[in-house]
Amino acid sequence: MDKNLENINIKVGSRTYPVKANQDEKSSLLVVEKEVNNKIQTFKQNYSDIDDIDALSMTLIAYAFDLNNQDLVNKNDLLDKQLTQLEAELDKALS
Repeated sequence: MDKNLENINIKVGSRTYPVKANQDEKSSLLVVEKEVNNKIQTFKQNYSDIDDIDALSMTLIAYAFDLNNQDLVNKNDLLDKQLTQLEAELDKALS
């Protein structure tokens, strides 16, 4: 076990979860905690008839969607870079 890990409690919605994190991760986790709770509150305000679990589920779906889109952007950027390199090599070989 890493001796640099610290026990912290993260509150998501109405529940608290224990998490072990090093000092660098701790600040990021606290930012994520705040963002997740803000998104949950936004869903609860926009959809007054949903409960906490529904708001949490919708937040999870939103994050998964954003992560998937970012992954596609990263893959497209990498593919574009590789195609540009290939084109440059072809131009060099043909000239």
